[in-house]
Amino acid sequence: MNEPGDDGLPVGAQSCCALRLGRSNTAPRQALWSAVAALGLIATMAAAGATGAEAPAAGAERPFKIAVTASMFTTVNESEARAAMRVWIMTVAKEHGIPVDPELIVYSGAEAALRAAETDRIDAYGATLEEFSVLSTHLAFNRMAVATRMDGFQENYVVIVRQDSGWAELADLRGRDLLVLQNPRMSMAFVWLDTALLEKGLGPTAAFFGHIEEQNKPSRVALPVFFRKAAACLMTLKSFTAMQELNPQLGKQLRVLAQSPDLISSIFAFRTDFHPSYRERLFQEMHLLSESPAGQQILTLLQAQRIDEQPFSCLESSLALLARHRQLSAGAPAPQPGDSALPPIPVVQGKN
Repeated sequence: MNEPGDDGLPVGAQSCCALRLGRSNTAPRQALWSAVAALGLIATMAAAGATGAEAPAAGAERPFKIAVTASMFTTVNESEARAAMRVWIMTVAKEHGIPVDPELIVYSGAEAALRAAETDRIDAYGATLEEFSVLSTHLAFNRMAVATRMDGFQENYVVIVRQDSGWAELADLRGRDLLVLQNPRMSMAFVWLDTALLEKGLGPTAAFFGHIEEQNKPSRVALPVFFRKAAACLMTLKSFTAMQELNPQLGKQLRVLAQSPDLISSIFAFRTDFHPSYRERLFQEMHLLSESPAGQQILTLLQAQRIDEQPFSCLESSLALLARHRQLSAGAPAPQPGDSALPPIPVVQGKN
């Protein structure tokens, strides 16, 4: 069966639940190039902003510097990513005369990034939403960008079962096996599913299911359910819809048991005190990426039609889900009507 290409936002598939899952030994190479492409995107944007602009005086501006968390790569070779990034960004910097630091900085997580913040002067971070929620409690951000496709920049996650399974709710899956799509856009999937189970008093995902295994292609999680080799699968709604379009029989035999609200899995966030002379031009040029060969290559690697700046307000529902998940994981009681005891959503200073 033909299958759609994997979703492409550069964000790791590892969940905040830190589940010990059975993984494929071969990590998708696309995760590496998606992350490198995303970083190249920022460099290209900066270079575009410098085109036609007056060059800054020597020493007036330090090089633009970006960092990502390791979850943006999942299990790919970090040294390869560093080498590829260096070649890419130096080429862009040379062509446009923009001060850019060619070194790709990779932190093991948000906590490591925060520990280094006092000495490593970073202008922008690429991180999962969970990691951003940690970073934003200590650092101020006022601009963000996301990769956008024709169907938008948000994700919905779905639990798929057979039509004839007889299962009507998540509780019916206790002790059964679950196949999970391993994909950069899946970083909020376990947060959602874990929260849904905990809200119903069913316990955390890792304890609820009998066996959980990740696979890196949509067909490898959906087809075993279709052929009765697995009870259920967790994947993006977009992947499931694409598979149904290629094989309508899937839509007749499989159905959605549970679906998440619209969620955002990762972003590139720019610090409030990042304000070089080319900053505004940088953001103005984002929508012109498709008009240059370098920009088209980046968009292709990201499987995106464009890169959009979005207001931080679009993160509210996703951050609220993270806050609720943390509350439930800590054993806090469910909020009552009018209760405002939810953990605070990170406040982002500046432009909203």
